[in-house]
Amino acid sequence: MKITSQNKSSCPVCSGTTALSLCKSNGYEILRCGTCACDFVWPMPDKQTLKAYYDGESYFHSDSTGSYADYDSTTDAAIPLFRDFILTIPNVAGKKILDIGCAFGTHLALASEQGWEAWGVELSDHARDIALSRHGEKIHVVEGIDNLPKMEFDLIIMLDVLEHLPEPYDLFLELFLHGAIGKKTQLVITTPNARSVDALVDPSAWIYRHPPSHLVYFSANSLKLFLTNLEAVDISIQGIYPIGYQDSCDYLDENEASNRDVKNYAGLMGVVQGFDISLHKLLALFKDKSISIKNPELKSLYQEIFAIQKQVIQKHAFEEQSLKVEIARQAQEVIRLNEVILAKDSIITQKNQEIGFLNQALDEKKLELEKRVQEILSMQQSKWYRLGNALKMRPMTVHNFARIVYLSAGLIVPLTWRVKVAPIVSKLRQQYLNARQILLDKMVENGDYLAKPSTTVWQRVVKLFQFWTAPSDTPYKGEVLHLGVNAKILLVVHDFSRTGAPYAVLYLARALFSLYGVRPVVISPKEGPIREEFEQEGFPTIVDPLLFDCQDYSSEARDFVVTFERVIVTSLGSFSFIHYFKDISKHLTWWIHETDVGFNAVANMTSDLPLLFAACESIWLGSPLCFPLALQYTSQEKLHLLLYGCSDTAIPNRPHKSGKIVFSLVGSVEPRKGQDVFLDAIGRLPEELRAKAVFRIIGSPLPYHESIIFYKEVSAKAALIPEVECIENMPSDKLLEFYAETNVLVSASRDDPMPIVITQGLMFSKACLCSSSIGHAQLLENRKNGLIFTNESAEELSGKMVFLLQNPTELAALGVAGREVYEQYFLMSSFVGNVGNLIADYR
Repeated sequence: MKITSQNKSSCPVCSGTTALSLCKSNGYEILRCGTCACDFVWPMPDKQTLKAYYDGESYFHSDSTGSYADYDSTTDAAIPLFRDFILTIPNVAGKKILDIGCAFGTHLALASEQGWEAWGVELSDHARDIALSRHGEKIHVVEGIDNLPKMEFDLIIMLDVLEHLPEPYDLFLELFLHGAIGKKTQLVITTPNARSVDALVDPSAWIYRHPPSHLVYFSANSLKLFLTNLEAVDISIQGIYPIGYQDSCDYLDENEASNRDVKNYAGLMGVVQGFDISLHKLLALFKDKSISIKNPELKSLYQEIFAIQKQVIQKHAFEEQSLKVEIARQAQEVIRLNEVILAKDSIITQKNQEIGFLNQALDEKKLELEKRVQEILSMQQSKWYRLGNALKMRPMTVHNFARIVYLSAGLIVPLTWRVKVAPIVSKLRQQYLNARQILLDKMVENGDYLAKPSTTVWQRVVKLFQFWTAPSDTPYKGEVLHLGVNAKILLVVHDFSRTGAPYAVLYLARALFSLYGVRPVVISPKEGPIREEFEQEGFPTIVDPLLFDCQDYSSEARDFVVTFERVIVTSLGSFSFIHYFKDISKHLTWWIHETDVGFNAVANMTSDLPLLFAACESIWLGSPLCFPLALQYTSQEKLHLLLYGCSDTAIPNRPHKSGKIVFSLVGSVEPRKGQDVFLDAIGRLPEELRAKAVFRIIGSPLPYHESIIFYKEVSAKAALIPEVECIENMPSDKLLEFYAETNVLVSASRDDPMPIVITQGLMFSKACLCSSSIGHAQLLENRKNGLIFTNESAEELSGKMVFLLQNPTELAALGVAGREVYEQYFLMSSFVGNVGNLIADYR
């Protein structure tokens, strides 16, 4: 863990600085950390106060708050628990046990009788004297850890001790440095349950709330986090001392299932089967995590050890470099390098042949596709095809009915008759078009096109005809048609792929459920893997392939949409939904994430963007980069910034098996994401630096021609660089395993408003290396909380990677500073609040 100056009231378990006042007890203020569910005394008493408190006889034999009226009788209940546990351990002869806070040595004496070599640490002179007088040479009791012999213990117990320590991490650091804890050391901890029913119902009157005796109050969640931070393995947390079932309310900002499972137990017992620890990891523990060393002696010792380790590493690096220079002088190296060059030339030749075969296959596919397109165009010109389309059109207008009659007649009436009546039909058609144009001109002149058409008898007949001819295969059947009555909010997304916008909609659905207690309905025209995640969280989903294709194609679709009290459409790509349903959608909101490329593409598809913007009650923008583009179509007053929220998730930092630095670029493989720029930058690295890293491109192409061709080009280039790995899309839980090994997350995007991959990188405290064209570049400061390179500059990106490879110690600092950016802009709690403010008129 990094030694940093933290707020004085920081949590002793997770170092969080957002603790709230919980209650007062015995003149001390008690704070509650909502991040890890730990309570603690503030301010903490100093060492001298605690030494004086425990040293006298009164702590073990008095009726004062926090003391024992009779220590022996009060602690008898824990003896069966301890005896049952040690009896489960086989072959104990010669094994060593250490009891921290052993008091009168009762547990050590029991262990000694079973064959253990029993050692204890006890701060109180009074308790230590009693323990030695009662048990003599059967046990060994010392005042402090530094008085113990240098040896590794098989079992360490801390029974109702942890809650007495103002800085619990200091105790374990001292044990690690003394050599008392090894990889196979078992640990048993018991402590009062700070999220038991009794503690929740009346925090100040809880029986175990008596400072300065008890200072830190653990829940199941905070105890497991504490042990995890110490690199403990096979952690088990369970409730002890049942208190009977009672009902109670949890704190609103704490929702850990592990706490709810043991709320009807007065105490907790944590069992650890070993520690994944070494001197290197011990140093990293207090260098990379967010826990500070508070004990000045331990802090000084840690700094001294770290300085020695740094000298050893520098000496080793110098010797390694000297050896490389000597080897480079040998003639055999020249031969080896020539062989490597020949091998690479062979690989390049083989890859070129493969690329040639692929290009040939691609050309064949192009010819086949062109032939198929011609067949489709030919088919679309046939009267049967045109008649089929006319029968599908909704609503059934007079013009469309006349077209059906005309096409039917063309299929039935003989050619000779059609030739005779063709001039008459042509004249009638021209008269109809002239009259229609005059009518339209008059409507535009008078503004009549703004009025809603009245319902005539003919329209009712047409609607009945629509009902008879409507397709039966519709997603709006049964209860689905009335989902809006209860769900109240409809979310529209362009597809269910595992990409940025659908994930943003998932976070929005969670926020709306948190705010209003209703689960919004999510609709899309395309199926995709993230749909299952919506369904698993209880959000109803609908896939309607025709959603963006044909206005009024289905009366059920309009009947479905009109039942919702609010409709929120996500991404510019969903503009067709607004075009077709703007007249019936209530409180219509458009959440736009695209920048230049997206706006230009949609502007080329429709000229109605100003009208679509005008139809919306509010426009939300997912990035600061969206504002200048949106201002071309609407006023400043309608625009609001809404950065998506990302649920805070923790992952372990696991080094790559090779010990190399891992650079990962995650996202769909397409020109916009800039994988080619990433590969170009890697190719510019010196070989000796490139060999110190692993470069990963994680993602698959999108289902369109340009992306697939780009994917093949990227794969071919990557195959020529041994340090590059190409990995296809994967489920989110599997992706987290790759994140755990990643040191640097890269975004080389040419255009990306706010890529979720970089947000997750900031959340996981990873160093982030970003293109200047993404939204995060507006929030990050170069070299302080991230690294930023000029868009499309492979040379500059390569330079940033050289800096990180030559200065690996900078990675942790960039990760910690980047985490602060996540907490400032992307916390889910902030996102929920921002959504609530934007929907202030929701009822």
